[in-house]
Amino acid sequence: MRGKSREALNDLLAASPKLLKAHLLKESFGHLWSYKSRTCARRFFRQWVDQLKWTRMKSMRQFAKRVEKHLDGILAFCDKKVSLGYVEATNLKAKNIIRRAYGFRDKAYMKLKIIQGCTPWMSQFRPWTVTHSSSS
Repeated sequence: MRGKSREALNDLLAASPKLLKAHLLKESFGHLWSYKSRTCARRFFRQWVDQLKWTRMKSMRQFAKRVEKHLDGILAFCDKKVSLGYVEATNLKAKNIIRRAYGFRDKAYMKLKIIQGCTPWMSQFRPWTVTHSSSS
């Protein structure tokens, strides 16, 4: 933020200590994505949640509970940095495959089709396009 918008934010935060605390917690939560170790990221999240104990912000506590439910998936980002756009695109492909497969009873086959649809090189795999000539 620059210029007048920065000044307006500072004035707003100075007027409300509760809003200042919420803003600082929101900004500090963004550091979770910078960790390369699951252990350090988990420790950071625990310390961040501990800061919520002294606030009476119900919405922040609800947010922390929601994040905690998905913490293993979030911590997987430490192992492999995959953009959220790629994850969303993969989820959309999987949902479309499931929608088209309505009525199939074999879950293993549907799982295979989802893997095939969400793996980029699988769509290029065409084993039957190569013709084999037999020597007579």
